[in-house]
Amino acid sequence: MEVKEVSEGNPEGELVFHYKRGSFREREDQATRDMATGKTVIRHGLFKSLVSTRGNRLMFFTLVAVAALCFVVGFLDSGNNKNSLSGVDFSLQAFSFNDEVYVSLEMKDTEKNPPLENVEFEIEFKMINEQGGIQDSLRVNHQYEKKSENKPSFVYQKFSDYDILRAECYVFAKDGSIALKADIKRN
Repeated sequence: MEVKEVSEGNPEGELVFHYKRGSFREREDQATRDMATGKTVIRHGLFKSLVSTRGNRLMFFTLVAVAALCFVVGFLDSGNNKNSLSGVDFSLQAFSFNDEVYVSLEMKDTEKNPPLENVEFEIEFKMINEQGGIQDSLRVNHQYEKKSENKPSFVYQKFSDYDILRAECYVFAKDGSIALKADIKRN
């Protein structure tokens, strides 16, 4: 059997490409043509690339707005468990452990306007359940003694935990009253 050499395509055996330069560019949109020809300038830098297109600007400013909103809400929400009255700073904390809720009210002199003498406080603790009702309540009197080294004093209370969500504390003095609220921290 004889094998003949057969050339495919071109009689000289070379492979020839027919390429019409630029014909495919007719079907592209103008932005792609400008980028390929070098008419558009690529923006360098992080901020310039974040705001280079309309979609990027919208996403960037939405992200900034959400971050600012989270910061403001966190700043405003964090102050419910701290307040001052009669030259004394109060801080309320509550946590649950072994079916009991432990509530701690910390008191210390304010830095700007400390009390000049001992102050008598009437303190009312209220435990709020899931329905928003008062589960348990307790009223105590406390004599706050001014200390020279500004060490805090505490009032501790323990309550039975029957689905308590929040602890509220109302402090009454001769010159006013304040309300403190703290969510129960669970282990």
